Amino acid sequence: MKSKNVDGLLDSQSSETSMIGCLANNLRNPITTIQTCVELLKKKPGELFSEKDRNILSMVMLETERLSDLIQELLFCSRDCGVVPAEFELGRLVEAALHKMAYSSPMKLKVKFSSQANLYVRGHVLQIEKALINLLTNAGEATSESGEVRVTVTSGDREGFHRITIKDTGVGVPEYLKDKLFESFASAKTNHLGTGLTVAHQIIKSHGGELELNSRVRKGAEFFVDLPAVGFIENMCIEEFSMANESTSSQNP
Repeated sequence: MKSKNVDGLLDSQSSETSMIGCLANNLRNPITTIQTCVELLKKKPGELFSEKDRNILSMVMLETERLSDLIQELLFCSRDCGVVPAEFELGRLVEAALHKMAYSSPMKLKVKFSSQANLYVRGHVLQIEKALINLLTNAGEATSESGEVRVTVTSGDREGFHRITIKDTGVGVPEYLKDKLFESFASAKTNHLGTGLTVAHQIIKSHGGELELNSRVRKGAEFFVDLPAVGFIENMCIEEFSMANESTSSQNP
Protein backbone atom coordinates (compact mmCIF):
# COMPACT_ATOMS: atom_id res chain seq x y z
CA MET A 1 0.00 0.00 0.00
CA LYS A 2 2.82 2.35 0.95
CA SER A 3 4.64 1.61 -2.32
CA LYS A 4 1.50 2.46 -4.33
CA ASN A 5 1.13 5.74 -2.46
CA VAL A 6 4.77 6.62 -3.12
CA ASP A 7 4.50 5.71 -6.81
CA GLY A 8 1.35 7.82 -7.09
CA LEU A 9 3.06 10.78 -5.43
CA LEU A 10 6.08 10.51 -7.72
CA ASP A 11 3.86 10.30 -10.81
CA SER A 12 1.93 13.36 -9.63
CA GLN A 13 5.12 15.33 -8.96
CA SER A 14 6.55 14.34 -12.35
CA SER A 15 3.37 15.51 -14.11
CA GLU A 16 3.39 18.81 -12.23
CA THR A 17 7.04 19.59 -13.02
CA SER A 18 6.52 18.66 -16.69
CA MET A 19 3.51 20.98 -16.88
CA ILE A 20 5.47 23.83 -15.24
CA GLY A 21 8.30 23.39 -17.73
CA CYS A 22 5.88 23.34 -20.68
CA LEU A 23 4.05 26.48 -19.54
CA ALA A 24 7.31 28.32 -18.86
CA ASN A 25 8.67 27.50 -22.32
CA ASN A 26 5.42 28.61 -23.97
CA LEU A 27 5.51 31.91 -22.08
CA ARG A 28 9.13 32.64 -22.95
CA ASN A 29 8.58 33.23 -26.69
CA PRO A 30 5.87 35.95 -26.47
CA ILE A 31 7.77 37.74 -23.70
CA THR A 32 10.93 37.76 -25.85
CA THR A 33 8.87 39.22 -28.71
CA ILE A 34 7.52 41.99 -26.45
CA GLN A 35 11.05 42.82 -25.26
CA THR A 36 12.32 43.01 -28.85
CA CYS A 37 9.45 45.30 -29.91
CA VAL A 38 10.01 47.63 -26.97
CA GLU A 39 13.73 47.82 -27.74
CA LEU A 40 12.94 48.75 -31.35
CA LEU A 41 10.49 51.46 -30.22
CA LYS A 42 13.05 52.92 -27.81
CA LYS A 43 15.50 53.32 -30.71
CA LYS A 44 13.07 55.55 -32.64
CA PRO A 45 13.93 59.28 -32.91
CA GLY A 46 13.25 61.24 -29.73
CA GLU A 47 10.67 63.55 -31.31
CA LEU A 48 8.32 60.62 -31.97
CA PHE A 49 7.83 59.96 -28.25
CA SER A 50 7.25 62.23 -25.31
CA GLU A 51 9.20 61.74 -22.08
CA LYS A 52 6.08 60.14 -20.59
CA ASP A 53 5.92 57.67 -23.50
CA ARG A 54 9.55 56.69 -22.97
CA ASN A 55 8.96 56.20 -19.26
CA ILE A 56 6.08 53.86 -20.10
CA LEU A 57 8.32 51.90 -22.49
CA SER A 58 10.97 51.61 -19.79
CA MET A 59 8.35 50.35 -17.36
CA VAL A 60 7.15 47.73 -19.86
CA MET A 61 10.75 46.59 -20.40
CA LEU A 62 11.38 46.35 -16.65
CA GLU A 63 8.27 44.26 -16.06
CA THR A 64 9.00 41.91 -18.97
CA GLU A 65 12.51 41.41 -17.58
CA ARG A 66 10.96 40.45 -14.24
CA LEU A 67 8.67 38.00 -16.02
CA SER A 68 11.65 36.58 -17.87
CA ASP A 69 13.46 36.05 -14.56
CA LEU A 70 10.38 34.31 -13.17
CA ILE A 71 10.26 31.98 -16.17
CA GLN A 72 13.92 31.08 -15.65
CA GLU A 73 13.16 30.19 -12.03
CA LEU A 74 10.19 28.06 -13.09
CA LEU A 75 12.31 26.22 -15.64
CA PHE A 76 14.93 25.61 -12.98
CA CYS A 77 12.22 24.13 -10.75
CA SER A 78 11.07 21.77 -13.48
CA ARG A 79 14.33 20.13 -14.53
CA ASP A 80 17.63 18.80 -13.32
CA CYS A 81 20.76 20.79 -14.06
CA GLY A 82 22.37 17.74 -15.63
CA VAL A 83 25.41 17.98 -13.36
CA VAL A 84 26.82 14.80 -11.83
CA PRO A 85 26.66 14.89 -8.00
CA ALA A 86 30.08 15.34 -6.41
CA GLU A 87 31.71 15.71 -3.02
CA PHE A 88 32.90 19.24 -2.27
CA GLU A 89 33.96 21.47 0.61
CA LEU A 90 30.96 23.53 1.67
CA GLY A 91 32.91 26.59 2.84
CA ARG A 92 34.65 26.96 -0.52
CA LEU A 93 31.34 26.82 -2.38
CA VAL A 94 29.81 29.49 -0.12
CA GLU A 95 32.88 31.67 -0.62
CA ALA A 96 32.61 31.24 -4.40
CA ALA A 97 28.92 32.22 -4.29
CA LEU A 98 29.82 35.35 -2.30
CA HIS A 99 32.49 36.32 -4.84
CA LYS A 100 30.04 35.79 -7.70
CA MET A 101 27.50 38.00 -5.92
CA ALA A 102 30.12 40.71 -5.35
CA TYR A 103 30.99 40.87 -9.06
CA SER A 104 27.51 40.54 -10.54
CA SER A 105 25.26 42.38 -8.08
CA PRO A 106 24.83 46.18 -7.93
CA MET A 107 24.14 45.92 -4.19
CA LYS A 108 26.85 47.34 -1.93
CA LEU A 109 26.67 45.53 1.37
CA LYS A 110 28.98 44.78 4.22
CA VAL A 111 29.34 40.99 4.29
CA LYS A 112 31.18 39.08 7.00
CA PHE A 113 32.09 35.47 6.22
CA SER A 114 33.61 32.73 8.33
CA SER A 115 33.87 28.98 7.81
CA GLN A 116 35.15 25.86 9.47
CA ALA A 117 37.52 23.93 7.21
CA ASN A 118 37.03 20.44 5.79
CA LEU A 119 33.23 20.29 5.97
CA TYR A 120 32.25 18.14 2.99
CA VAL A 121 28.83 17.49 1.47
CA ARG A 122 27.71 15.68 -1.68
CA GLY A 123 25.38 17.07 -4.29
CA HIS A 124 24.88 19.04 -7.48
CA VAL A 125 27.31 21.93 -7.08
CA LEU A 126 25.51 24.31 -9.45
CA GLN A 127 22.14 23.65 -7.85
CA ILE A 128 23.40 24.30 -4.32
CA GLU A 129 25.26 27.39 -5.51
CA LYS A 130 22.00 28.59 -7.09
CA ALA A 131 20.16 28.10 -3.79
CA LEU A 132 22.86 30.03 -1.90
CA ILE A 133 22.85 32.92 -4.38
CA ASN A 134 19.06 33.14 -4.09
CA LEU A 135 19.28 33.29 -0.29
CA LEU A 136 22.11 35.84 -0.40
CA THR A 137 20.19 37.97 -2.91
CA ASN A 138 17.14 37.90 -0.67
CA ALA A 139 19.26 38.96 2.32
CA GLY A 140 20.85 41.77 0.32
CA GLU A 141 17.57 43.10 -1.05
CA ALA A 142 16.01 43.09 2.42
CA THR A 143 18.95 45.00 3.93
CA SER A 144 19.84 48.66 3.49
CA GLU A 145 23.32 49.65 2.31
CA SER A 146 24.20 50.58 5.88
CA GLY A 147 23.21 47.08 7.01
CA GLU A 148 25.20 43.90 7.26
CA VAL A 149 24.96 40.27 6.19
CA ARG A 150 26.80 37.59 8.18
CA VAL A 151 27.48 34.21 6.59
CA THR A 152 28.93 31.30 8.57
CA VAL A 153 29.62 27.65 7.77
CA THR A 154 29.83 25.26 10.73
CA SER A 155 29.40 21.60 11.60
CA GLY A 156 26.01 22.59 13.06
CA ASP A 157 23.97 21.30 15.98
CA ARG A 158 22.31 18.41 14.12
CA GLU A 159 24.26 15.17 14.05
CA GLY A 160 25.43 14.29 10.56
CA PHE A 161 24.67 17.73 9.08
CA HIS A 162 26.71 20.82 8.22
CA ARG A 163 25.09 24.24 8.55
CA ILE A 164 25.19 27.48 6.58
CA THR A 165 23.79 30.48 8.44
CA ILE A 166 22.84 33.65 6.54
CA LYS A 167 21.88 36.46 8.89
CA ASP A 168 20.88 39.96 7.78
CA THR A 169 19.91 43.19 9.51
CA GLY A 170 17.02 43.89 7.15
CA VAL A 171 13.27 44.30 7.44
CA GLY A 172 12.59 40.81 8.74
CA VAL A 173 9.68 38.55 7.79
CA PRO A 174 6.11 39.22 9.00
CA GLU A 175 4.61 36.48 11.15
CA TYR A 176 1.81 35.77 8.65
CA LEU A 177 4.36 34.98 5.92
CA LYS A 178 6.63 32.64 7.86
CA ASP A 179 4.61 29.45 7.45
CA LYS A 180 4.18 29.85 3.68
CA LEU A 181 7.40 31.62 2.73
CA PHE A 182 8.88 28.54 1.03
CA GLU A 183 5.60 27.08 -0.23
CA SER A 184 4.41 29.94 -2.43
CA PHE A 185 5.94 32.79 -4.34
CA ALA A 186 5.82 34.98 -1.25
CA SER A 187 8.52 37.30 -0.01
CA ALA A 188 9.15 39.86 2.68
CA LYS A 189 10.06 42.36 -0.03
CA THR A 190 7.22 44.39 -1.49
CA ASN A 191 6.32 43.87 -5.16
CA HIS A 192 8.45 40.75 -5.41
CA LEU A 193 7.31 37.28 -6.34
CA GLY A 194 9.85 35.59 -4.10
CA THR A 195 10.57 32.69 -6.47
CA GLY A 196 14.18 32.69 -5.28
CA LEU A 197 13.28 31.43 -1.81
CA THR A 198 10.94 28.78 -3.22
CA VAL A 199 13.64 27.47 -5.56
CA ALA A 200 16.26 27.54 -2.79
CA HIS A 201 13.97 25.52 -0.53
CA GLN A 202 13.26 22.93 -3.23
CA ILE A 203 16.95 22.49 -4.06
CA ILE A 204 17.96 22.06 -0.43
CA LYS A 205 15.13 19.60 0.22
CA SER A 206 16.12 17.62 -2.88
CA HIS A 207 19.57 17.12 -1.33
CA GLY A 208 18.11 15.74 1.89
CA GLY A 209 18.61 19.04 3.70
CA GLU A 210 16.48 21.54 5.57
CA LEU A 211 15.96 25.30 5.22
CA GLU A 212 14.70 27.08 8.32
CA LEU A 213 13.97 30.69 9.20
CA ASN A 214 14.29 32.70 12.39
CA SER A 215 13.01 36.27 12.01
CA ARG A 216 11.20 39.18 13.59
CA VAL A 217 9.90 42.28 11.81
CA ARG A 218 12.52 45.07 11.77
CA LYS A 219 14.96 42.73 13.51
CA GLY A 220 16.35 41.04 10.41
CA ALA A 221 16.17 37.44 9.25
CA GLU A 222 18.34 34.41 9.86
CA PHE A 223 18.24 31.47 7.44
CA PHE A 224 19.68 28.10 8.40
CA VAL A 225 20.69 25.68 5.66
CA ASP A 226 21.41 22.16 6.95
CA LEU A 227 22.96 19.73 4.46
CA PRO A 228 23.91 16.09 5.13
CA ALA A 229 27.62 15.57 5.72
CA VAL A 230 29.49 13.15 3.47
CA GLY A 231 29.06 9.66 4.90
CA PHE A 232 25.76 10.49 6.58
CA ILE A 233 23.58 10.71 3.48
CA GLU A 234 23.96 6.96 2.84
CA ASN A 235 22.31 6.25 6.20
CA MET A 236 19.20 8.29 5.38
CA CYS A 237 15.94 6.77 4.21
CA ILE A 238 16.57 6.12 0.51
CA GLU A 239 12.87 6.24 -0.34
CA GLU A 240 12.45 9.63 1.35
CA PHE A 241 15.49 11.13 -0.41
CA SER A 242 14.40 9.81 -3.80
CA MET A 243 10.99 11.43 -3.36
CA ALA A 244 12.54 14.77 -2.45
CA ASN A 245 15.00 14.62 -5.30
CA GLU A 246 12.31 13.81 -7.85
CA SER A 247 10.32 16.93 -6.99
CA THR A 248 12.87 19.24 -8.61
CA SER A 249 14.23 16.95 -11.32
CA SER A 250 13.07 15.88 -14.74
CA GLN A 251 14.60 14.98 -18.07
CA ASN A 252 17.17 17.38 -19.47
CA PRO A 253 15.77 19.55 -22.24
